[in-house]
Amino acid sequence: MTDGNEPADDDVAPRLRAEIASTALRRSLASAPPQPAHGRPKVGDVRRLDPMDFDGPDSRLVYVAGVDELDMSASVLLLSPEVQMAASDDRLLGPSVTGFAFALLALCDVQAPVWFVQLGPVLASFDVATLSEAPAGPELLGRDDDRWTWKESEVDALTALAAHCVRQVFDGPVPTLIDPGGLNIEALGCDDLREFAVHVAAVAERHVVFPQWALLGASNTVDMWRAHCDVGTLEVLFRALAVGEHVDRNRPEAPPGWEFPGRRAEADSLARVLHQHIARGITCFRLVTSKGLWGDSLNRESGPVRFTVGDARCQILFESVGQTSHA
Repeated sequence: MTDGNEPADDDVAPRLRAEIASTALRRSLASAPPQPAHGRPKVGDVRRLDPMDFDGPDSRLVYVAGVDELDMSASVLLLSPEVQMAASDDRLLGPSVTGFAFALLALCDVQAPVWFVQLGPVLASFDVATLSEAPAGPELLGRDDDRWTWKESEVDALTALAAHCVRQVFDGPVPTLIDPGGLNIEALGCDDLREFAVHVAAVAERHVVFPQWALLGASNTVDMWRAHCDVGTLEVLFRALAVGEHVDRNRPEAPPGWEFPGRRAEADSLARVLHQHIARGITCFRLVTSKGLWGDSLNRESGPVRFTVGDARCQILFESVGQTSHA
């Protein structure tokens, strides 16, 4: 018996099960530290979605609904264990579909693009087209419906996680940066320096960015180029320096720290370039670089790599040329 103010037992049990499942899922996602990209995402993957900022929102569980190889982004929809909040636009995913010990709710109307490197390992995989078309719950009745407020909070959660990607994808194509270290003949040697310059000149039709302060710094090495390179190589080098957008004459401050695993040559200039762009809200880049600056580490990467610069992360897709090692 109830006095009319207490919820009936039939109502308490689903809410309690959903709360237990939600708590277990949050703890599981929070306990696993963010990792580098786990291979390129595929449609049908269920993965953990991590923030790009260290002080960002909590990780969430998502379903990969689409993949854009050009922008290195994936379209994801949010998953939730709070099945009691189901509405007509949602679909119910039982344990037989996901392999989890509890049911999930696929919020088909809560979607956003995110960077590849925000996605953790594949936790499950299924084809959403094989799911029942039956709505998981009744239609929302308006703002007085508790599910309306909950759905808005879920939209806000995914929007916060996707903010970096959404802003940059809408602003235009992923920028191509030129690695300042590629001009360092001491790090590369003459052959790799020439190959790097040839590649830079070849991407001139693309929107490439080379900070002016890095170009001015490169002038200090011109004497070394002349001492070690033939006339043909010098011509290619100077043609390469003429391409792209020359911005930022003044050398920016270095970030408080950075992590470039595998970088075997000077990384200060690269850190400054990335930090400067991250401060402007850009967190995804294509980087024209040389394998001679990274050793064998680039050979193991099959997709974008997540690097730490200052207090934020960025996603980089390498366009590398040259040999992998030098004496």
